[in-house]
Amino acid sequence: IAGLLVVLPLLASVGARATERVNDTRRLSTLWLREHVPPGSRVLSEYLALDLLNKGWRMKFPIGDGGCVDVDANVNAKIDYAKINGWRGTRPIIDLGTMNPAMLPSCVVDYAVLVDYDRYLAEEDRFRYVEEISNYRRLIASGTVVATIRPVPGHVGGYIVRIVQLHGAPR
Repeated sequence: IAGLLVVLPLLASVGARATERVNDTRRLSTLWLREHVPPGSRVLSEYLALDLLNKGWRMKFPIGDGGCVDVDANVNAKIDYAKINGWRGTRPIIDLGTMNPAMLPSCVVDYAVLVDYDRYLAEEDRFRYVEEISNYRRLIASGTVVATIRPVPGHVGGYIVRIVQLHGAPR
């Protein structure tokens, strides 16, 4: 009986983590996009996900000095890794926050899927993420947040994902 009392909570914890992995916020954001975003739309995503490709959208990805690059064009062109490294520069993380602010106008899209914004906000008091947060605020100011998908312990895992419908070029 004592062994069961120790094992049962562990099994419940393992089950909850498995449920969270299956119901990740990024996966749920893809489902939201499928239901709400028409084919032909331009979609910026901060995370590279195979489930976003070939859905009839024109995908863009933010990458350092390259700005928001066209995913399909670069995948089909078999882009050289040295070019990607040139865009990336010395950035350890590739997201909208670490993208060169001068390249923000290259992010002309209909929808943006933001995964890292809330992570920067959560650490704003510990680190100076002024430039990074500024990129997000500029993009968000160009549109409307139409969906926010949050993790729910034991049910949904991942980071907070915000989907922004843009109304023109980021300014």
